[in-house]
Amino acid sequence: MEIAPLKILVVDDEANIRRTLKLCLEAEGHDVTTASGIDSALAEAKRQPADIAFVDLRLGVASGMDLFPKLLAESPWTKIVVITAHGSIDVAVEAMKKGASDFLTKPFTPAEVLDRVARLGDGLRGLRSRGCSATRRARRQPPRT
Repeated sequence: MEIAPLKILVVDDEANIRRTLKLCLEAEGHDVTTASGIDSALAEAKRQPADIAFVDLRLGVASGMDLFPKLLAESPWTKIVVITAHGSIDVAVEAMKKGASDFLTKPFTPAEVLDRVARLGDGLRGLRSRGCSATRRARRQPPRT
């Protein structure tokens, strides 16, 4: 059985991180778009809602956490994975409270990225396989704050 590719958004102000994640995820067959900041990420999310979004916490002078409620308002079913070099337990807890589904500390390996995608993707595919009514319910749920 062929598995449908996921739509993945990568948001990081470092071009090398965006490029590396895009190559890694596209090699697995996923549809990947990238953005360097909050405004470009929102434009991409409006153009094509993501199943999974990898979001850096530090986007220049902006905070990636400010993007979470905006992304979830566009597509409440999007799973957000925080990526950061400045991780702590307190930051991870705050990110989860604001809607993140998972947390990765830089530097991370391709295997760690693909593991997150596999786990979160399984949950999304399960939602899809239960039919449109489950997807509609997920869309009606307000973002977690």
